[in-house]
This record gives sequence, C-alpha cells and structure tokens, in this order.
Amino acid sequence: MFGKERVVNKEHIVDLITNKNLILHGWCDDNKGILLAELAYAIQKEQKDITAVEIGVFGGKSLYCIAAFLDENLPKNIYGIDPFNSLNCCEGKNDVANDHWWCKIDWI
Repeated sequence: MFGKERVVNKEHIVDLITNKNLILHGWCDDNKGILLAELAYAIQKEQKDITAVEIGVFGGKSLYCIAAFLDENLPKNIYGIDPFNSLNCCEGKNDVANDHWWCKIDWI
C-alpha cells in the first residue's frame, strides 16, 4: 500500500477508514479505527517489522484498520483469531440483548 516515498497523512487515513467501515461488519467506529491505524503506522516506523494479533475479529473491521496502514515493503504478520461459533460468543456473563443477538448469528 505504501512505498518508501509515500507519506501517510491524517486525511488519507480518515478517508480509507471511513469508507471501508461502511462495508465491514463489527463495532469499530471511525474514531477507534483511525486511532488503530495511526498506532500501527507509528509502531512500524519505529520497529520496521510488526506482528499484529487481534482476538475476536468478527467481521474484520478493526483488523483492517490496523493492516491497512502497514507498509507493504516491510515485513509483517497479521493474525485474526475468532472461533466463529455462537456458543463461544454467549459464554460468560453478558447483557441479555447481546446474548440474544450473538446466539442467532448464522456463521455459515
């Protein structure tokens, strides 16, 4: 996505995140997505290679925000972990409305 000569600016980040967030499922709002993208880019500038792991990716909205701004010319590993199983989503103590919603998802 970014060559070594390309400069990332806030306007570009906002545009890509807000447009992509319209079609991806999940609960990552635009402000959180922009922050995740900026953090991933800043960390990679310092580290030069990066491994990103997200547990509970659902539709990939926040994982996209992290991955979108990693320089394609630098080493990276990006992992999204999710059981994609309604029973796992309803484990533990949750809000009744959330349990109702999660338990009705058809993952296939």
